[in-house]
Amino acid sequence: MGPGRRNASSEYEDDVEALEVECPSGDLSVRAAQAPFASSDRGLLASASERKRGWLSFVGLGADFSHLNLADPFHMRRKGTTVWREMRAGTVTFLTMAYIIPVNAAIMSAAIPHRKDLVVATAATSAIGSALMGVLSNFPFGLAPGMGLNAYFAFNVVLGMGIPW
Repeated sequence: MGPGRRNASSEYEDDVEALEVECPSGDLSVRAAQAPFASSDRGLLASASERKRGWLSFVGLGADFSHLNLADPFHMRRKGTTVWREMRAGTVTFLTMAYIIPVNAAIMSAAIPHRKDLVVATAATSAIGSALMGVLSNFPFGLAPGMGLNAYFAFNVVLGMGIPW
C-alpha cells in the first residue's frame, strides 16, 4: 500500500485469502478478498472467533442478556435516552400498528365466526410478541400477525378449498 496508508484489519483476517493491488500512481489501493466456503478443519464459513463462541452464536441463537440489569436497564443511559422517551416511542408504535387488530379480525371472521375472540387473539399475540422482542433481543420492534397469510388462509384455504378451520 502507499505511504501513510494502513490495512484495515478484522477478526476474520485469518480466514480470508486477500489480494492487494496498487495503482501505479499510488493514489488508489484495491483489496479483493475471497473467503473459502468450506474446509475440512472448519465448519461452513466459520471463523476462529465464531468457533470460540459456540454453535448457538454461529447460527444466531446466542443469548446476551446484558441489557437486563437494574443499574442501566436496556442500556438506556448508554444510548442517551430516558424512560419517558421510550414510553412515548412505544405509544407511537402501538398507535401506528393498532389498525391490524380490527382489520385482521375482520379478515379472519370471514372464515371463523368468533369475531370478538379474534380481536382478543390478535391483540394478545401482538402484545406478547412485541414484549418478547423487546425483553429478549433489546430491539424496539412491534410484532403483529401478518394479514397477508391470514387472508390466504381465510379466503383460499377455508372458503375456497372448503377445509374447515
